[in-house]
Amino acid sequence: MNALFIRAPLTAAAFALFLVSATTLAQAPVASPFAKLPALPTTCYAEGDTFSDKVAAATKATQAEMERQKAVNQQIEEEFNNIDPMVKAQKMQQWMMSNPQEAMKWAQAQQQIGAEAQTVGPELNAAAMQFESEKKAVVAGYESALKQSAAPADARMEAMNAKLGPSGCGVGDTECSPEPWVVEEFNAIQKLRDTGYQGVCATYWSATGKVSGYLKRYRDWLSTTWMPSLIKADEVRLSQYAIMNTPAASWKSTIPQETALKYLETARGLYAQRLTGPRCSAKGCN
Repeated sequence: MNALFIRAPLTAAAFALFLVSATTLAQAPVASPFAKLPALPTTCYAEGDTFSDKVAAATKATQAEMERQKAVNQQIEEEFNNIDPMVKAQKMQQWMMSNPQEAMKWAQAQQQIGAEAQTVGPELNAAAMQFESEKKAVVAGYESALKQSAAPADARMEAMNAKLGPSGCGVGDTECSPEPWVVEEFNAIQKLRDTGYQGVCATYWSATGKVSGYLKRYRDWLSTTWMPSLIKADEVRLSQYAIMNTPAASWKSTIPQETALKYLETARGLYAQRLTGPRCSAKGCN
């Protein structure tokens, strides 16, 4: 079975219960899982940026909220599972007799259940794999651009080291002091690295950069496709609990929290690719 739909397979009885979800229990709109998440940074460097701390705090709060709701859900599920199977069957039969039109719709739709189960799940998995591939491509492109931007500085550093020779004293040597021209050239090389990185930063880390663009597409897909598809399966459960008179109003899907955690982990991993800080400042270069 597809991993994305293992939570609640669409059996015939489950689909019948799903048909009455709108009339049996009014569904509250699902809040956006991204409403309380930190905004994406637009700075080139991780140094002095609080994004990582904000992601850690949001992750902790979201996980705690999810675990609290899971504990409530588990109690309701246990109560539901303890109902005698004969009682469940009787209530289901009563519903079908009281709702003949909905039962007819279920009979007609039963033929489509198998086809939908075979298409929706694989489509979601294929899209998820595509986003994963795109993320890897963004990281690979960034690493390539970073290497390319550093090439002029690397060439100058290599030329400086060749001029110094094996016995020359370079910047950072603890047993000697470099000549002034060496320090000057070293600082120029480091400034060149910083200048090159600024171009990479604009391409990848700015508000219109490739990373924020990817995350926006990923967030939109999670919100409009991935999350609603999985919540439908949870609505099946909610309808079951309502029909069996379990405290369904307290049961809530944890898919929104799971969605937020997926996004947070992806954003955290991508922005961790930034350089820590510039090599040169008003105090000099390192």
